[in-house]
Amino acid sequence: MQALPSTPLADYVIALAEKIGGENITHATRLSNGRICLYLKNEDVLNTFMMEHGGIVVNDKYVIANRMSQKVERLVISNIPPEFPASDLTEILSQMGRVVSPVTPLSLGLKRPDLSHIQCWRRQCFIVRRDGLPVPESVLVTSTFMDMTGAFDRVWWPGVLHRLHVKGISGEMYKVIKDYLKGRWVQLEEGNWVNGKRVNRGCPQGSVLGPQLWKIVFDELIEMMEERHGKSIEMIAYADDGVILIGANSRREIEEKANLVIKDLMEWCKMAKMELSKEKTVGMMLKGKLDSGRLPRVFLEERKICI
Repeated sequence: MQALPSTPLADYVIALAEKIGGENITHATRLSNGRICLYLKNEDVLNTFMMEHGGIVVNDKYVIANRMSQKVERLVISNIPPEFPASDLTEILSQMGRVVSPVTPLSLGLKRPDLSHIQCWRRQCFIVRRDGLPVPESVLVTSTFMDMTGAFDRVWWPGVLHRLHVKGISGEMYKVIKDYLKGRWVQLEEGNWVNGKRVNRGCPQGSVLGPQLWKIVFDELIEMMEERHGKSIEMIAYADDGVILIGANSRREIEEKANLVIKDLMEWCKMAKMELSKEKTVGMMLKGKLDSGRLPRVFLEERKICI
C-alpha cells in the first residue's frame, strides 16, 4: 500500500490489526519505492481481508491494499558488525535478486526504556528473487480502451528527439532523423491564394519511418505506467489505440486504481502534447461480477467513462 507522508509504520500495523487481528500479521516493512508492505499469516487471511475490506484507514485516510505482484523474500543476515556498511550488503544481495527495501538493523528486543534502542548484529531486507512467481490473479479485472485524437498528426518532434536520447540513439543515426524532421512545411493552395507554415509535429504520411516515430513516443507512456503501477496493470497497444487492464479485489479498489491510471494517462498526454478522445475512451468489465446498477465510477476529467 502507498505510504502516507510522515506516518509511522506502526500506524499501518495497528490499523490492519483492528481488521484482522494482530496474530494474523507476521512482518511489516517500508519498501524503497514509497510503499508499506505487510505480510499476513497465510493466503486465506489475505483473501478474506481483500474481499471484505480491501484497505485500511490510517489517520482518517483510506489506504488501498494491493497484493504484491511478485513474491518477496525476507532475508535476515546474522553476525554482521556495525562497521560493515549497508551499501556493501545491498550490492552483494543484488546478485541474488532485486532489493526492494533498505537493509535495516534489528532491535535486540530489550524492554527497558533506557536499553530499547540497542540493536543486535542482525539486519534484514526484502528481495525479489530472479525466479519470483506471480501471486494469484485478482478477483476482478476491468479494462479501459483509449484512443488518441489524431495521434500520428500530433507526434511532437522535440519529444521524439528527446526519446531518441533516452533510448541511447546518438551519432549519425540521431543526426539523420533530426535532419529528416527539420524544415518541413505545410502549404494550402486555393486558386491564386497560397498560405503555408512550418510544422514541428506529425509523422510524415506514407513514410516508412512514421510508425516508428509514433512507437518511440508511445513507449514512454508504457514505461511510465509500468514504473508507477508495476504488475497491478497491464497495457496493450496497437498503432494509436490501447487498452489498460486493471486487476482488483473490490469495486472500490477498481475505482481508485482506474482513476489514478487515467490521471497518469492525462499527465502523459499533456507532457507529450497529445489528446485523449473523451468520446472513444470507454471501459469494460472482463472478469468478476458486480451489480450492474453500481458499476465502477471512472472519470476522464469531468466526464464519466462508460463501462
